[in-house]
Amino acid sequence: MPAPRIPKLGILLFVVLVALDQASKIAVTRYLNLYEAIPLIGDYLRIAYVRNPGGAFSTNFGGSVFYIVVASIAASMVLAYIIFSRERNTVMQFSLFSILAGAVGNLIDRIHLGEVIDWIDVGIRNSRWPTFNVADSAIVVGLIFLIFAGSKNERKNKETESPDGDSTDPAGPLVGE
Repeated sequence: MPAPRIPKLGILLFVVLVALDQASKIAVTRYLNLYEAIPLIGDYLRIAYVRNPGGAFSTNFGGSVFYIVVASIAASMVLAYIIFSRERNTVMQFSLFSILAGAVGNLIDRIHLGEVIDWIDVGIRNSRWPTFNVADSAIVVGLIFLIFAGSKNERKNKETESPDGDSTDPAGPLVGE
C-alpha cells in the first residue's frame, strides 16, 4: 500500500474554506439580530441571520446528536479516502477537500451551538431558496466538481478499455487480484 498522501493545496483550500465559513458566521451573529435581513441585491440576495437545527435545506431527521454523528462519520470517510486513496486527479482531490471543509464548518456549529448558522438568502419575494452558508456552498460546489471529475474519469476509463471490456488500472492491480 502506498504511503498516505495529503496534497498541500488541498489542506490550504480546507483551511481557507473553514476559516471563511466561521468568520462569516461570526460577523453575521455580531452585526445582525436573529431573523434580521439586509438586502444586498434588492430582494434577490440578502444576508439573513437564521439558525437551522435541522439538516440540509432545513430537513429534520433527528436531533442535534444525530446530525453530529452523521456529519462526523461522513467527514471521517472523506478524510480516509483523501489519505488512503490512490486517486491523483486534482479536481477530485479539491472537490473532496471542499466537501470535507463544508462538513467540518457545519460540524463546528453543531458541536458549539447545537444548530447551524445560515445567512445567505436567495429568492424573489416570497419564493426563496432555503437559507445557507459558506460551508453548504463548499459542499455543493465540491459535489458538482466530484461528479464532473468522476464522469471525466469514467470517459477516460472507457477509452482505455480493451475490446472484451477489461481495463487496466494505471495504479496497478489490487491486492489479491
